[in-house]
Amino acid sequence: MNPANRDFVLEIIGEVRQAYVVTTKPTALASIYANNRINDGDSSTVHRLTILLRASQEETTPQNLQPVRVLVLNAGGIQNPDFPQVFYELCEQHDPQFALVTETRLGGPQA
Repeated sequence: MNPANRDFVLEIIGEVRQAYVVTTKPTALASIYANNRINDGDSSTVHRLTILLRASQEETTPQNLQPVRVLVLNAGGIQNPDFPQVFYELCEQHDPQFALVTETRLGGPQA
């Protein structure tokens, strides 16, 4: 994902097993916020990632600014035997500066 805006919000449904790589515009300063919400009715979760970039005062991109790459991944269960290898491969492939790993299950199929 390559957001065009300086403010970016990604909402992920807790049970979705999918990885996202967000690459921002070049910036000198970024703030990253993460929170989650649990719905009482069905115990579903939503993870929210917000990235805020400081706006550049210059119209051209100075050479010292770099894009920020964030890997967002649902672990798919704390006991998921595939997670360590998948995480390693995604980090090797995308070389993120930050990784956010979400987890909604603490163990067992009904945890």
